[in-house]
Amino acid sequence: MWGTEVPGVVWSPWDELARAELTLTFAHGERKLATRVLLADGRILQQINPGLPDLENAWHETARFTSLDDAVAELRREGWSVRRADQRGGGAADRT
Repeated sequence: MWGTEVPGVVWSPWDELARAELTLTFAHGERKLATRVLLADGRILQQINPGLPDLENAWHETARFTSLDDAVAELRREGWSVRRADQRGGGAADRT
């Protein structure tokens, strides 16, 4: 499997394995919320919005990963707040 192995779970490519959020502050004081999702097919998608998440703004692929643990560790080192699906309830990790 691309980013993780969970016995008894069949992952769809669009299943969200982790979600990361970071508030960006610009020189003139504007703040935006950056959200990244790590998908089961190894893609990392990002969306940037003013304030709260906005479902209307497009998601863009920013990177790919082969190890979910390594990708999560890197995001945390960069200051992102990261929640894994297998640790926050909901999502594919709860399916059997």
